[in-house]
Amino acid sequence: MCKQIYLKLNQIDGIGIKSILQFRSFIKDNNIEISTLNNTDIVDIYKKLKSKDKRIKVPTIDEVKAKDEKAIKIIEDCTKFRIKITTIEDKDYPNEFRNIDTPPILYYSRGNHKALLENKKIAIIGTRNPTKRGKRLAYKIAEYLTDRNYVIVSGLAYGCDTFGHMGCVDNGGKTVATLPTDLINIYPKENIKLAEKILENKGCLISEYPIGTKLNRYHFIERDRLQAALSKVVIVIETDLNSGTMHTVKFTQKYGKKLACLTYPKEYSKYKSLQGNKVLLKKEDTIKISGLKDLEEL
Repeated sequence: MCKQIYLKLNQIDGIGIKSILQFRSFIKDNNIEISTLNNTDIVDIYKKLKSKDKRIKVPTIDEVKAKDEKAIKIIEDCTKFRIKITTIEDKDYPNEFRNIDTPPILYYSRGNHKALLENKKIAIIGTRNPTKRGKRLAYKIAEYLTDRNYVIVSGLAYGCDTFGHMGCVDNGGKTVATLPTDLINIYPKENIKLAEKILENKGCLISEYPIGTKLNRYHFIERDRLQAALSKVVIVIETDLNSGTMHTVKFTQKYGKKLACLTYPKEYSKYKSLQGNKVLLKKEDTIKISGLKDLEEL
């Protein structure tokens, strides 16, 4: 019942993570068992929240009822495709998510969920259009870290993400892919086989979106925060100044995680895909990676 209520709230337009967190705090502060709530109770609680925070939307009873069937359909779809739904109330919900200001109220996963719970997780991220050197280094760094029992976190995107995942699975390691789409309609389609290989190697795919969700450009930013949250260290292979990688960098800094960035020889200085590296490497708290030996400092 708890899962179904969160699924309903998550599907109502105008009800976001922060609003649901306030709802959650209210029922905990008032010792209310979430499984006892009916649709009218949910609306009444939101009315009380609204009285203290005018920004909060109060869903109508019809809006809440309309999501009953949707929630049931999501659960049925997940059962059919062996997708696990984890809510913020579950014991196997990652502690790293609990420590951020916008934790997923729930998320979907395929594969080895325990990979999410391992302590040694490092993200390998970067542009979709890296240099040949960037591709090779993303692969070699993932290979190196895999040999040392790290779980590699990335976003299954073209370029640096792809080579990070590949360097891990090709060497029998576990990797976590955070997706901007649902877990059936893999994006990009060209990486469907890579996603399958991740699952075969006891890795995990995760997403905040139920089956059938249309891709939205904001989904990329939302999934970027999950990469930063899960990882103890985030390694930037290559990034330009306007790359989506910079969203992950901002979340990494916001969450107080270690940020590492690759250095490149001078002949690469004019590449667009490395202009972000230049900026990051000027910051004192950025760990500079010039070779595999530097990874030992992580």
